[in-house]
Amino acid sequence: MSEKYRGHGYGKELLNYAINQFDLQNEIYVQTFDESVTEGKAARRLYVSFGFKDYKSGGLNPAGVNTVIMKLLKLHNINV
Repeated sequence: MSEKYRGHGYGKELLNYAINQFDLQNEIYVQTFDESVTEGKAARRLYVSFGFKDYKSGGLNPAGVNTVIMKLLKLHNINV
């Protein structure tokens, strides 16, 4: 997310909306930055706050940055 929009809760609203579009009986995964990537710490905190946990390596993204696949294990902060 662009820096000027960070810290306003937009990411939380977008993630909440996206999760609510899925059948919550199915598993939900996201691919994001590996914990070693400083620029991805805010995104990782957001996913963790919703109940996502690291699941497996996601390899390198097209920019050559390490990623991880996170799996939603239990629902937190979700407004249905």
